[in-house]
Formats: sequence, C-alpha cells, structure tokens
Amino acid sequence: MIEIELKGYIFANYPRENESCEWKGFHRLTHDVSGRRGDDVISYVSGLANMNGGHLVIGIEDKTGNITGISDTHDYTPENLPPAFWKCPNLDSEGLKVDVF
Repeated sequence: MIEIELKGYIFANYPRENESCEWKGFHRLTHDVSGRRGDDVISYVSGLANMNGGHLVIGIEDKTGNITGISDTHDYTPENLPPAFWKCPNLDSEGLKVDVF
C-alpha cells in the first residue's frame, strides 16, 4: 500500500479523532510502550478501554493526520504487543487486536 492509499484508508475508517479514536505519532515503540502513565501507548489503550473500546492509530500525527510511520518497532509484533500491556495494572488485553498497515 502506498502512502496515498494508506491515508485514504485511514481517513475512510478512522476519519477523525474523538472519544473512540486517537491518532498518535508514536514512532519508537522501544520507548512508547513503557508503562509511563499518560505518556505512552499503554495509557491511550487504557483510556480507550475505559470508554468501552475504540481505536488507537499510531504512526500518524494527531490533529494533522500526517503519516509518520513507525521507525523502531523494538521487538514488538502484532502477536506479542498485547501481552506487553499487562505492565499496566487492571488493563486486560482481552479483545485487543493489533493490525499493521
């Protein structure tokens, strides 16, 4: 998928930020999946879970929708990322799904 197709897909499926959709420019998962309260991927997943679910689209700037991508995935994969969220007490990763575009 080229960038223009990706942007079209994102805006068709996740057209704007709201209480059930967040865009975040996290591009270095080494540091952005850390359990630092309020400052990482886990905090946003937790917030969405508390609102009965939603979508967190990472690698895209909030407000502008510009695609930044993820330059450092550390050793995370779609399969092993959800268990990393268990660092956060009271956050159940049941139903958590990671899609890669």
